[in-house]
Amino acid sequence: MTKLVGDAAWFTNVGNEHRQVLMSVLTDSEGAGLLPMATGLVQRYKDAGKAPPRVLYVTRDCCATVGQSKVAAMFGEWQQLVVRLDVWHFMQGFKKGFNADNQQLCSLFMAHLSTAIFEWDSSDLFRLEEAKQSEDEGDACVQLTSKELASHCRRRTRGALETEPLIQEVLDYFWVATDGMGIPFIDHAKMEEVWSTQRRHLRCIQDPPGVELYVKTGEVSMGGVMLPAFRCARGSTSLESFHRHMCRFFPRRFAHALNFQVYLLEGLVRWNENCARAALEDNPKTMLCGNSTLLQNQVNQLSQKLFGRTVIKDYIQLSEYTGELIGLEYLYSQRGAVLPQDVGRDPDASNGTDSLEEDWEDERDDEQLLDAGWCKEELHGLPWPPLPVPLPEEASGQAATHRGPLAPTLYIIATQATAASSSSITAPAINFAPAITFAPAITIAPTITIAPASASAPAITSASNPASAVPRSTAW
Repeated sequence: MTKLVGDAAWFTNVGNEHRQVLMSVLTDSEGAGLLPMATGLVQRYKDAGKAPPRVLYVTRDCCATVGQSKVAAMFGEWQQLVVRLDVWHFMQGFKKGFNADNQQLCSLFMAHLSTAIFEWDSSDLFRLEEAKQSEDEGDACVQLTSKELASHCRRRTRGALETEPLIQEVLDYFWVATDGMGIPFIDHAKMEEVWSTQRRHLRCIQDPPGVELYVKTGEVSMGGVMLPAFRCARGSTSLESFHRHMCRFFPRRFAHALNFQVYLLEGLVRWNENCARAALEDNPKTMLCGNSTLLQNQVNQLSQKLFGRTVIKDYIQLSEYTGELIGLEYLYSQRGAVLPQDVGRDPDASNGTDSLEEDWEDERDDEQLLDAGWCKEELHGLPWPPLPVPLPEEASGQAATHRGPLAPTLYIIATQATAASSSSITAPAINFAPAITFAPAITIAPTITIAPASASAPAITSASNPASAVPRSTAW
């Protein structure tokens, strides 16, 4: 992302175990710059009358040598909060010790590393093997795919004491490995430094005791055996998926600040609506062709007037604006400025970015990639073209010239709760309470829905039953 003015380089997102995004802000720094966002989330829980989350997954600052970690300090009011490091980011840290970017050896190393950290639930594994044998007419040797394991089997961390020697065995196994050109796969000096650092975080990646990180979403028949389907709330995987879709929120490569804000909010609404429907156990198909809450409200009003009934049964009115800032508004507030609301401006007027048009000669090809749901760097290994956004000037009045990439910071909240079925829920809902997953994840439960809900900030919906706990954001 490239800014015409300003040096913001951090996009921080907070999500829940249903993959919904509770907050998305653009900042020019981490740490103290995120304190207002954290304060708003804490207040949102308090206003809803729900118990605070229990687990917080982060990408960094998971622990401290003395006292609380930085992240735990930001959520100081949640005294029972347990901060955990996202396992995926822990594993990615070992790549700093690689001497060569050998994809084949790297994938093999990561597979062995994952085995050293996790173990499969024996009962789930036995049930899946039994189903595969029945499907293959009693074949004693069955092949379990990674997709089948992830869908029908739960796994848990082994514990720090057991994990440390297993990781050491993986390092010893690859210590003298070389690629096809004879280049050593591991830089011994770098890997020793990496391992000395990562060893201190082994306790930070362990599953918190007493918190259920898996939710049963349904059942699947295989070989006459009914297999449960699980969804895991551990870590920041859901936010990683969200980051891949963020590039689809913006129809063009550059945008005015207000347009950028609108694109982001509209994208968050669509993302949260889709994730809310997927969170239902029965996952009923919707007849809606869009996510416009304004249009849904108008349809219900007309149908009530003409036919005496509402057409969209699961529609819930937008909740009251909480005052939290989202997206660019958060960044502007850090600079002591206000996002310009120049809605009446001529849409054809120049915003100073016309000269950038000529930089996108391959725009048509890239738009096709966006339609297919891929980011350019995923297909070609190239950086995504910058997205110019005019931001407020520095306090000194001098415009910054930073053109660095947008670095996503993941924060996710996961709640420990059984998935609601469509028989008891008539609308997509997001359940919150006991646990939390931050910076890539939070684990929680009861029944409160929180999601971006207004053109300028997220709103909060609290209800006594899941049917009224439906995340809704403003529609554009």
